[in-house]
Amino acid sequence: MDPDSGHLIDSVPIPASRVTSVMFGGPNLDILYVTTSRFGLSDEQKKQQPLAGSVFAVTGLAVSALAPANEVIPPIRRNN
Repeated sequence: MDPDSGHLIDSVPIPASRVTSVMFGGPNLDILYVTTSRFGLSDEQKKQQPLAGSVFAVTGLAVSALAPANEVIPPIRRNN
């Protein structure tokens, strides 16, 4: 997504219909990890999506996270 316009710039096909989470990682924060689920899929859907329930590492996106996920931003304290 373009942060200014909100328009979709690109998409990444994932061979599973139920994406559960995404997170950038790796030494340069440029690997997109995508988790998926098999939960609730019918037997036929599981046959059609044998990789459902897997974790995928997507590389080559030419983007990275701005900061590590464990970098905590301190809360704003307000006086009541």
